[in-house]
Amino acid sequence: MGMDVLKKTVDESIRMGVSHYDFFVTIGDPLLDPLLLERARYVRSFAQIRDMGFSSTLQWLHLFDMDQFFACGFTWVHVSTTLSGPETYHEFFGVDKYDLMLNNLLALLRENNLRGKPMVIEIGIKPTPEPRRQIIDHPDFRLVQSLTDQDLAAMVMREDFFVCDWGGAVKLPEYLRPLPLWPREHRPCYRLFEGVQIFSNGKVGACACRDFEASSELILGSVQENTLTEMWNGEELARIRSNWQTGRRVPEICSNCRSYDPRVHPASKTK
Repeated sequence: MGMDVLKKTVDESIRMGVSHYDFFVTIGDPLLDPLLLERARYVRSFAQIRDMGFSSTLQWLHLFDMDQFFACGFTWVHVSTTLSGPETYHEFFGVDKYDLMLNNLLALLRENNLRGKPMVIEIGIKPTPEPRRQIIDHPDFRLVQSLTDQDLAAMVMREDFFVCDWGGAVKLPEYLRPLPLWPREHRPCYRLFEGVQIFSNGKVGACACRDFEASSELILGSVQENTLTEMWNGEELARIRSNWQTGRRVPEICSNCRSYDPRVHPASKTK
């Protein structure tokens, strides 16, 4: 996405009262974007922005200068990882970047602590096929735990082996199981009421969970041709929500989504 498109969408969203920005990517990692910090600085130039962040594996954080990274105004970072050695990391993520990730994670935590914790760094420990006590006793796990207030041991003890398979696009290791497909008729997914996703090509979707090509029926238009207000308050999004709520149609891409959120949004009047 070019900076001109980003600035147009940010300016429009500011007029709509948006105060939260998530540099979410459907496929990939925000740290692979060479313009990430420039984009972040522009978003944070508006006083009404209260929080801004992204999810990452941190495999490419070393590409950024730490002073510049902290100065751009991120308030949170979610890190997906394992902390029990290179072998289990490769088994889950399929790449040999454990040492890079670990060094980046330690650097981020230490810098954040030295600066008075301006960021909330949330670490998500992914399930691995080994005894939970073995994970918790691993020296890398213990080192990371010493640098964060988050109770990582409790997370590991609660962890199960059900994960999202991204609509079948991700081949899961044998020890993992896909999340169940919960019933969803008459109850639109909560995500349809949270906000829109703006793709790198300018298309705007009602949700970006599994729309890898920005080509599903959840696409509401594009920022080059429509305003965000028009798309958020428009007939297309209202039709998607109404058809789902009344049982006429659940969008095909949503019918097999394992990230379906059954919570009832205040803006949704479900039966």
